[in-house]
Amino acid sequence: MKKICLVIGGSGFLGKNLSLMLLKKGYNVIVVDKKKFDSKKIIFVKSNLKNLSKLKNYFKRSTFVFHLAGISSLEEALIKPVETVQQNILTTVKLLKMCVKHNVERFIYASSIYTISEQGGFYRVSKLACEQYIQEFYKRFKLDYTILRYGSLYGAGASKDNTIQKIISNFKKKNILLYNGNAKNIRSYINVNDASRATIKALKKKYKNKILLINGLKKIKVINLMNLIKKIVNSETKIIFKGNRDIGHYVKLPKKVVIQKGQKLTLKKYTPLEKGIRRLIWVNMKKKYNISILIGRAGSKGFPGKNTTKILGRHCCEYPIIASLASKKIDYNFVLTDCVKIKRILKKYKPIFIERPNYLNDDKALGDDVFKFAYDQITKNFFKKDQIRNIVLLFANAPTITAKMISKGIKILDKKKDFDSVVSTSIYNMWSPLRARKLTRKGNLVPFVKFEYFGNPDTLNCDRDSQGNVYFADMSISIVRPYCLEKIKNGLLPQKWMGKKIAPLYSWGSCDIDYKWQVPGVKYWLEKNGFKNKN
Repeated sequence: MKKICLVIGGSGFLGKNLSLMLLKKGYNVIVVDKKKFDSKKIIFVKSNLKNLSKLKNYFKRSTFVFHLAGISSLEEALIKPVETVQQNILTTVKLLKMCVKHNVERFIYASSIYTISEQGGFYRVSKLACEQYIQEFYKRFKLDYTILRYGSLYGAGASKDNTIQKIISNFKKKNILLYNGNAKNIRSYINVNDASRATIKALKKKYKNKILLINGLKKIKVINLMNLIKKIVNSETKIIFKGNRDIGHYVKLPKKVVIQKGQKLTLKKYTPLEKGIRRLIWVNMKKKYNISILIGRAGSKGFPGKNTTKILGRHCCEYPIIASLASKKIDYNFVLTDCVKIKRILKKYKPIFIERPNYLNDDKALGDDVFKFAYDQITKNFFKKDQIRNIVLLFANAPTITAKMISKGIKILDKKKDFDSVVSTSIYNMWSPLRARKLTRKGNLVPFVKFEYFGNPDTLNCDRDSQGNVYFADMSISIVRPYCLEKIKNGLLPQKWMGKKIAPLYSWGSCDIDYKWQVPGVKYWLEKNGFKNKN
């Protein structure tokens, strides 16, 4: 029989994430809140908690009761001390009585790390009082509990008072990076999804009747947080610190004040702060982005070390990133590689690295599969599919690319709405398929294609004027729409990532390097396109 979780305040920031995660974990979930919870699989009960008797049937059915409701803003608690007592303390006591009356297995309370701080005002006092009431109920009535002292939460769905949400909103509306407080403050941010996972972990028997700390893995100074956000939004805007408010999460109480210590509840894996904030910014900005994906691996049989070989004083893999950054058209650059040296070389350009798996590192791995894997990782871990406008596909061994080519290619694709992709093509005027020959086992040259297929063999010729230009997809750059990678099987061979309707991006002599003899030609190409020797 499934256990039932009653989530008081389940429509809020943490409550909504927690409720949906509990549902995924196999629990039956009942949400009690003033704000409606939209889910057909979750029972929603609208209540302001003033008349708890109406909820008795839900308490009777519940195994766990989560209490996440109440005043959570320090500022609101400061100006409303009476309401804080009523909503935070009195409501908690009433809920505890209901749990005792209806034999609830455990009461899980959302407290705050402010309880061990010298800051926090009336909000801190109310949370501390609730903790003591909970422990007293355990002593008197054997009502099991788990107290969760949450740190600084952030993520999608946060209220306008949430620190990181407020910073992003200000930037979106006013193009300023503003923090109300001291630059030297230290916080330990935790993504709301991680906090929800930790909350569910706290349901284990070993955490019964414990006080647990749920916060981030690492502490960060606010000034470093602001610089991180500045880097992510690619803004030259000056960071502003307004006032000197010290929120003091990590300023501990004097020794003379004795507060029961909590046990830190840790997870095996946390959402990295930069990754979490990136996703949050993408959600908030509601903008479609141009991204680039550069692929390259450590192994190469034809030309070992081709991706990192130096041409004009730069490593081969640097040129695509340099062009991408210089174009000003690419919002984010991703690099998929298993090569430590490539990572070390490209680190200074600040791309987002994705680890290339072993099964895509051998000679049999197709570019189609590699690009598809990178795209799937990006849409899984960074942003939604509908937030991507165009994808620039790059190769670590294809240095023959300029910022102008990228900008022009994106412009073409934006204009030609019915096209799937834009691909760099090298133009050859004097080449003809009639001239192409292959070598037989006997050592003689024969046509690749029978002349009969081209018309009357007696009248065929291969003069340049009658043949016209030949355009080779030269593997230098491809700019594709997201659906080309989503439905890659529908694309044309031999490079399915290009889709079916392909526009040319004219170039000359550009190529990807697979052999050492190609390096002088590439060097010549780079010099002709304005690159000078760095040495």
